[in-house]
Amino acid sequence: MIRQISMWFTGLSMRERILVGVAAGLAAIVTIIFGIAMPLSAAVEERKTAYQASVARLARIEAQVRAKPEAAVNRPTLAAADTAPLDLLITQSATEIGFKLDKSEA
Repeated sequence: MIRQISMWFTGLSMRERILVGVAAGLAAIVTIIFGIAMPLSAAVEERKTAYQASVARLARIEAQVRAKPEAAVNRPTLAAADTAPLDLLITQSATEIGFKLDKSEA
């Protein structure tokens, strides 16, 4: 195959060789630009946009956490966990979230 192409190329005149060489070079440049550079650039831009959105989202969440008073955070204490049975704690936390439990068996 390569031999056939080289024989074809040597059979061309100097003007045709230059024309074919320029066409091949332009085809290579277009392939590099539209096949590699532009998709890579678009992917980098997309990642930058996603990163900026995640940083903004993190800032909003941190601001909400700072604005929320510590007393409003609902955390179970160790004393409540020591005195109440486990199934009662699970049932209470499930009903606070919105689950309806009919029966709890161990």
